[in-house]
Amino acid sequence: MEFYENALKLAGTGDNKGAIVQLKLAIAEYPAFMLAYTEMGVQYLKLNELEKADEALHAALKIKPDAYEPLVNRGIVMFRSKQFVDAETLLRRALNAKEQSAVAHFYLGRTFVSVKRYDEAKGVWRNKHWREQMKEHWRSISRPRDSEPWLSWKRIYSSPRQHLTPCSFAMWSAS
Repeated sequence: MEFYENALKLAGTGDNKGAIVQLKLAIAEYPAFMLAYTEMGVQYLKLNELEKADEALHAALKIKPDAYEPLVNRGIVMFRSKQFVDAETLLRRALNAKEQSAVAHFYLGRTFVSVKRYDEAKGVWRNKHWREQMKEHWRSISRPRDSEPWLSWKRIYSSPRQHLTPCSFAMWSAS
């Protein structure tokens, strides 16, 4: 447990590589440490080492197949790797594990936008949990309601007839 705690401290300071070293030590000590594999995947994701992130998250899912954290993070890895079919599958599984996850809704919607399934993206982003968390997010960062991100978000959700376009979420869909 000491190695895992050290890894979390290092990750908190931005030392992703140091955190990975500590996580490898934690896994060597306890090979079924699902949280350590998950955290390692997250650290590799932060370093944009997508293949290594996928390996670590896949190992976590072998230990606990329905765990939310490795599912959503592996879904993000698949999204960033442009493997959209796999991303959709993993993100849907993550939502089965934690329906209120704004992160899973966000990336599932981005996945749909990436494959031009705009109506499905709009449906995902209309989810009440997603809307509530986005409203709270905008309040928490004290954005004025006339800011561009708020207006884009408001336009998309205020009119059921409006269609999403790739540029509607340009600020969010850039990797």
